[in-house]
Amino acid sequence: MRTAHVIGLIFPLLWGGNVSFSQQWQDAGIIGYAPNVRILYADSLNNHLYAGGMIYPNNIPPIQWDRNYLCKYDLGLWDTIAYFSDQILSIHIHNGELYVGGFFTEVNGMPAMHLAKFDGNNWINIGNFNGVVGNIKEINNELYVMGSFTEVNSIPINGIARWSINGWEDVYNFQPDFATICDIAFYQGNLYIAGNFAIHSDTIHDIAVYKNGAWQKVGTTDYIRGSIGDVRSLAIFNNELYAGGMILKNQGNVGYLLQKWNGQNWSQVGLGLKDNNYNTNSNGYVNRIVIKNNLLVVCGLFYYAGNILTQNIGFWDGYKWCGNSYTNVTQPITNIVFMQDTLYAASYINQVNSISYGVVRWSETNYFDTCGSALNVSEFKPTQTEINIYPNPNNGNFNIVFSSAYNKPVAISVYNNLGQCVYSKKLNSVGAGELVNLNIEELSGGMYFVNIETENNMHTLKMALQK
Repeated sequence: MRTAHVIGLIFPLLWGGNVSFSQQWQDAGIIGYAPNVRILYADSLNNHLYAGGMIYPNNIPPIQWDRNYLCKYDLGLWDTIAYFSDQILSIHIHNGELYVGGFFTEVNGMPAMHLAKFDGNNWINIGNFNGVVGNIKEINNELYVMGSFTEVNSIPINGIARWSINGWEDVYNFQPDFATICDIAFYQGNLYIAGNFAIHSDTIHDIAVYKNGAWQKVGTTDYIRGSIGDVRSLAIFNNELYAGGMILKNQGNVGYLLQKWNGQNWSQVGLGLKDNNYNTNSNGYVNRIVIKNNLLVVCGLFYYAGNILTQNIGFWDGYKWCGNSYTNVTQPITNIVFMQDTLYAASYINQVNSISYGVVRWSETNYFDTCGSALNVSEFKPTQTEINIYPNPNNGNFNIVFSSAYNKPVAISVYNNLGQCVYSKKLNSVGAGELVNLNIEELSGGMYFVNIETENNMHTLKMALQK
């Protein structure tokens, strides 16, 4: 039987503790007293960093506990933008306008029911949500908001809403038994939603995909399980969908806190994440997954990634886990973000020699110094399967070898590690033993995925392009 979480567990409201950063970690400051920075957002176009959560500026004394400030970081200095009646959980810029969501019901003393928009001059209430807005995301230039609401402007909308010319609308008639939606992603042409929810009396929970006109379970026998738990973050990396959250292996899941989905099966990510006792039994979690170049970066509450100590921030390159020996974080990392090539991390305040660590930044472009062993080298060795790539690795000029004949059309697509299609080709038929030559030498080096769709099957092959 699934149980609904208190919203603070999904958008973690974490208290107290010591956070120690050293060496290349530098203080990025925060204005005043910041016991919990919940969200960081990078506006790379204007080179601004935004922060929200429980932030009380010291330049506006005395502390007013009913005012949580939105702050902006520019040229090494923080400034306040507006104050909210409760915590900020989400920030996003869409079409040049700043959107903010959270627990609040007012901004600068004016009504704003959990979501507000700044148009450059004024704050605007952009919908009366009856529950918390915990995430704001833009996909294909469409704006989505997620959270624990059940109505928007008195219209039934459960946990996820999409903006249209007519206002906020329901997304594919999503009708759960209960729902807190934390994140969404479009993967292989379908919408995935994640959070803490149940549909049809627990038949589907915590992650679902809208496919063939209906919400469906993700996986058949290896779907995400657990009477407690949630999925908090989704990301596409190396043409696979990664899901992170409070995913517990001792409740029957294939991974601990983090799993990946290839469209057919779930699998653990390398040797996986582990807790401080190097096991997978405690209630840790992944708060956020971020993609930077050829790296997948996760943060939350865990101590090991693979077989190396990472302490709440881990780096995955598709083959091995890496960590930073200079990171000494004893409390969870609530959020991470990259501004240009600088990594910023948010957690709790900690006073060390009168320095307040509300937000810290990594001063080097090498984000880690220790890596575990690569597990997937064998994936590049030729195998006797129905369809193969030769040579692999290659310089972008390679052959697809078909051992069987296909008398019906065959579609070939090449994807980069962000899931973007960079090449496609269609064949009317293929003969047994035929070699189909592809040339993508103009693409940069890295990991690519070749999808071959036949009448009855979809084959996905990994390929390394070396330059």
